Amino acid sequence: MALTDADFLRLVDRECQNSIGFDNESELTTSRAKALEYSKGEMPDVPSLPNRSKAVSTDVADTIETILPDLVEIFTGGDDVAVFQPQNEQDEDAAEQETDYLNHVVFQENNGFLILYTMFKDACLSKTGVVTWWWEDTKYDSEKFEGKTVAEVMAAQQSGTIEDISPDEYDDEPEGQGDPDSQDEASEQTYSFTLKKIKTKGRVCIEAFAPDDFAIASDAKTINGATYSASRARPRVQDLIAAGVDADIARSLPNYGQNDNATINQARDEAQETQRPVDNESDDLRQVEVITHYIKVGGDNGELETWKVRTDGERGILIDREKVNRVNFAAITPYIVTHRFYGESVADKLMEIQRIKTALTRMTMDSGYFALNQRPIVDMTKTNDFTIGDLLRNEPGLPIRTNGPDAVTPGSAGALNFDTFGALEYFSTV
Repeated sequence: MALTDADFLRLVDRECQNSIGFDNESELTTSRAKALEYSKGEMPDVPSLPNRSKAVSTDVADTIETILPDLVEIFTGGDDVAVFQPQNEQDEDAAEQETDYLNHVVFQENNGFLILYTMFKDACLSKTGVVTWWWEDTKYDSEKFEGKTVAEVMAAQQSGTIEDISPDEYDDEPEGQGDPDSQDEASEQTYSFTLKKIKTKGRVCIEAFAPDDFAIASDAKTINGATYSASRARPRVQDLIAAGVDADIARSLPNYGQNDNATINQARDEAQETQRPVDNESDDLRQVEVITHYIKVGGDNGELETWKVRTDGERGILIDREKVNRVNFAAITPYIVTHRFYGESVADKLMEIQRIKTALTRMTMDSGYFALNQRPIVDMTKTNDFTIGDLLRNEPGLPIRTNGPDAVTPGSAGALNFDTFGALEYFSTV
């Protein structure tokens, strides 16, 4: 029995709620937010004491930025991003052509370097780097022309497709009726038409998107073997309409921003990008949330069918659905956890090191501050009205006025009895 639109909405809503990703798993969300904060040098779980050093070690960011060039070079440093191997002698030309085409798609039609860089950095910071791809149909630009001669129409046809062509109409007695030259010019028929030119040809589009905008079934080990996987995006209404979505459906989608994941969005911010009011307007410039679900369900013949279903963020409005033959997601993780989809990130391995080095750095700084600003012991029987005020003005060469010798003596401050610089060097090698 064929599934209805309501059936698909019910299935994707249930699978989405049971999946791992988006905002469903608090442990994953917390871990990613902490990694993003550590990469910016923000360590809310390691607070500094008042009037003490607030120095922070930046090992997460330093290490990831150090290894990224080597990772990207593996795929971009050579002539080919990938090579197709011929299966037999007759396949050699075809394999070479496929290799050239793949490199053209990745690096010419798409920004392959940035895609790889983003995917690797996401994986190093947030456990997974995820990419998606899709086919973008040919887009056209149209321009209206009037009063063009046959020769001009034929010339315009060389750069596009002529549409809606019609002859221009003239008054019964055009200007210059008595002038023979004007009569010849007026007698040449002109035309009005629309010239349709290709703006962008149909092509494969590839995009690396934020891993917190990806979800997968909790029992999945791989994307291809998963019953359910999904991604979410936040397009503007006019972009959906331009991409072919029914205008009434696109305009019915609720505004984005009412249920977004503020924790990770704010952790990712560098310029307060998410500090914006919720847009309550109803024009086509507003942002909406769209979830693209891939779900495998049993067909009439008992075989599994893969469906691509697009809904709003709350899974209550069906935008469209179609049967597909593949899931357009790919993901990587730096440290694989066997029999699990989500692995560990480089940041997971480094956050404890950053905490230790931050503590050691603050110890070293505080030790220097205490050595330069020792706390004094004051004998109040030998002080006068100026003694405390002079002590509070800690300036080189400023006298401390007292009523007797040894009124102010330095207090013994605790000293670090181990080599903090050696400890910092050791943990840097770790």
